[in-house]
Amino acid sequence: MGDMKPHRIMYNSIINALSKDGLLTEAFNLLYEMNNKGMSPSVITYTSLIRGFCNVGQRREAICLLKEMVQKKINLDVITFSVLVDSLRKEGMVLEAEDLIDMMTQRSVKPDISKMGFSPDVLSNNILINGYCKINSVDKAMDLLKEMHRKKLIPSTVTYNSLMDGLCKSERISDAQQLLDEMHCSGNPPDLITYNVLSHALCKSQHLDRAITLIQTILDDGIVPDIFTYRTLIDGLCKAGKLKTAQEISQLLSIKGYAPDVWTTIMINGLCKDGLFDEAMALLLKMKESDCPPDGVTFETIIRALLQRNENHKPEQLLHDMTDIGLAE
Repeated sequence: MGDMKPHRIMYNSIINALSKDGLLTEAFNLLYEMNNKGMSPSVITYTSLIRGFCNVGQRREAICLLKEMVQKKINLDVITFSVLVDSLRKEGMVLEAEDLIDMMTQRSVKPDISKMGFSPDVLSNNILINGYCKINSVDKAMDLLKEMHRKKLIPSTVTYNSLMDGLCKSERISDAQQLLDEMHCSGNPPDLITYNVLSHALCKSQHLDRAITLIQTILDDGIVPDIFTYRTLIDGLCKAGKLKTAQEISQLLSIKGYAPDVWTTIMINGLCKDGLFDEAMALLLKMKESDCPPDGVTFETIIRALLQRNENHKPEQLLHDMTDIGLAE
């Protein structure tokens, strides 16, 4: 009996390796062998197999293993619980995920996630809310948030960010703004992910003044915007023809030490569309001098604009430049 634990560790290691390689028949046979030898499989054993079955889309087999764990009174941990429910959610099987959570609740099975910093109920609701948002059932997701409030469950930032993404993708900007206000009042202040999602939606829907105000709010909250934040705003401004403001932000990025990248190409495209070729060429020169040389898209943008203006001699020089940096032969 003294060798039982080392043997179990060895079995768990082999089952985990087989499951990762998709050799599930062999892994399952080892589970059967452990039972026959009186060597009780642990939560680690089952989780390896459950993950393996989920990875190859065999969720029915994974659920059977989970039910077997419940019958044997093996405590589920956060990994076991999340692997299966999140797998169902990713396949759009949100109702099945919800049924699984209900089954666990009815059997008084509580995943041990005390180390996660929030309760099992918050975790399960986060998974379901994210799932509903992914399949565009945002109203159901919002109903779950209301249910969490009713049960005095405290939503996490993950909860709110999933909802923010769902609302913005559904173009429900007013609801997204209200959700942002709720976050400020709830003790779960927005993070950069929250702001970037909303900023992108505001720019996409041409609410550019509100997007600029939002970025000022980010700064007031002590959050440092990233390049995605600025890139989204520059893109929105250029598409709306507000090149002066876009140029001001572009210059700000240069002052802050940001190397030219996608935002520069966006800016060049906007300048070309407005006929400001000298400014576009100046930005192109900056890119050529930086560690981020222009790509084919950047050159194509300028060449197309020059040809439209019948300035046929200039594209030839740009083609030479493209050849020099390996973008053309």
